[in-house]
Amino acid sequence: MHRWHQCVAIGLLAGVAWACNVDHAKTPHEKELAARRLAKRLLVDAGVVGAKPKGKVTASLPKIPRERQVVIAIDAEPKHLNPLLEISRWGHRIAMHTIFESLLRRDPKTQEPRPHLATEWTVSPDGRVYKFKLRRDVTWHDGKPFTSRDVWYTLGRMHDRQTPMGPFRVDLINQFHQVDALSTYSVRITLAFPNSYLLDHLCELPIMPYHLTGRSIGRGHRINTRPVGTGPFRFGKWVRSKEIRLLRNRRYWGGVPEVAEVIFRLLPDPSKALTDLKRGLVDILPQVARHHYPEQITLWAKRRFQRMWSEPPGFNFILWNTRNKVLSDFRVRRALTMLMDRARIIKEAYRGLARPVSGPFYRPAGLGDPKLKPWPYDPVRARNLLDNAGWRDRDGDKIRDLDDQPMRIVLLRPVTSTVMDDELKVIAAEFKRSGVQLEPVQTDWRRLKRLLRSGKFMAAALSYRARPVADLSGLFHSTSKRNYGRLGSMAVDKLLGQMRNSLSRRRRAGYSAQLERALWSSQPMTFVHGPRVLTLVHRRLRNVRVGSDWIRLDKIKIVPFKDPAKATGRQLSGWGLKKPDKPHK
Repeated sequence: MHRWHQCVAIGLLAGVAWACNVDHAKTPHEKELAARRLAKRLLVDAGVVGAKPKGKVTASLPKIPRERQVVIAIDAEPKHLNPLLEISRWGHRIAMHTIFESLLRRDPKTQEPRPHLATEWTVSPDGRVYKFKLRRDVTWHDGKPFTSRDVWYTLGRMHDRQTPMGPFRVDLINQFHQVDALSTYSVRITLAFPNSYLLDHLCELPIMPYHLTGRSIGRGHRINTRPVGTGPFRFGKWVRSKEIRLLRNRRYWGGVPEVAEVIFRLLPDPSKALTDLKRGLVDILPQVARHHYPEQITLWAKRRFQRMWSEPPGFNFILWNTRNKVLSDFRVRRALTMLMDRARIIKEAYRGLARPVSGPFYRPAGLGDPKLKPWPYDPVRARNLLDNAGWRDRDGDKIRDLDDQPMRIVLLRPVTSTVMDDELKVIAAEFKRSGVQLEPVQTDWRRLKRLLRSGKFMAAALSYRARPVADLSGLFHSTSKRNYGRLGSMAVDKLLGQMRNSLSRRRRAGYSAQLERALWSSQPMTFVHGPRVLTLVHRRLRNVRVGSDWIRLDKIKIVPFKDPAKATGRQLSGWGLKKPDKPHK
């Protein structure tokens, strides 16, 4: 039987598709396909082109000396690295302004929008039409040119209900009327109504590559785990439950970074992170845990690490339900605020790693009233206010009452917060001395959100992590679904609208000061404190600045570091230290 007939018989008996292994010369088409597969495999190995992850997201990387690396400890692993979607804090820090970039970027000192991927822009007199000119020397990490089509595609995602976005959709969905790519390097955005926050939002909106994302960019898209951007660092390797590596982009339009590789190492245990810092395995500890401060920050840390303090935007607050019978009177809410010893809370519960706040605005952005001070801790005035509002102890049970209703406040709090236990102990003790019973109730976040939306609560302990400049209409406008405290004030609504419509940053700052004073007077929520973060950075790293958008990794400089035990007196004095005395013989 001939070889061809044997192959036919075997194929029929097996009942499957088959092919004979007969050697033959490759056709030109087969040679081209093989060359393409080889080129793609080389790009994937280099980390330039993404591949669909299977288990560990890894790729072979060049060996980089330890002195050219920067290792950063992270306490939680992100689910993905696409900051356009709903993303965790560390996912945003790793990807935004490092892998992906935005049209504009905030000035680190004034927080005003500055050109970035867009070189300049113009605004129409009515504040509805914005025209942007784009940089011509920008390329994606895979070598494709950056054009207006990428901007047009990214802004168009705002109207895609299938894209699981975070706060961008809430802020921008009702703004865009039309987005047009006028030319290869110019874009026009037409708004449905004027909005002064547009430029600030564009500072946080990452531009996506149209040629890789196509029509959709859902949760399962490969760019979420193997991102390709235009930033100073490109994706290198992701070892699940261990680390994420970024390599410097040698074709970066803003100048090649001095740091060759950034390693984000997963260290969820703060004690382990601090130990690795001491051993030299970590260069940057983003946030010192409160139970390590200040005892664990000893002389070794002062000699080897720079201590950098930052105050990120955001605040912790207690939300009052203004529709509740007990809390409907502003005098009661003001009295409860004055019963909180915030200085003691910051000292005992947070060990100084917090700061008092008087309102919702981020001061470095020039918003709010800088002269406005938080309500003081004054139990005497607070008790007088409660007396004047009609809340007195009429039955002698040491709890104030009004119309046979005792002053018991049920405070909802999320179960994930541990530091809040110490905080609420201080608050509850002072409330009790003044005849107010505070009953904290732990609940999961889903149930808490359901109760907040329905209005079936008295008070809730919450935190708000905002961008430096954000529209607060969602929190305070009477028509907002997120106005859980049910604040209804025509004056507040008017000021929120004036802030949104004003194209002058100076006028907007003036409106924000009036708004903060109105909130300070009515106290729909008590602003307890804001975050204060201590970051430790190895002294071999220079030009490290912790700002509102965290650290600009591309600006870090690496310098030779001498062991403090062998350092000169001049070096130690520059660090604010003294050379230790020689021990007596």
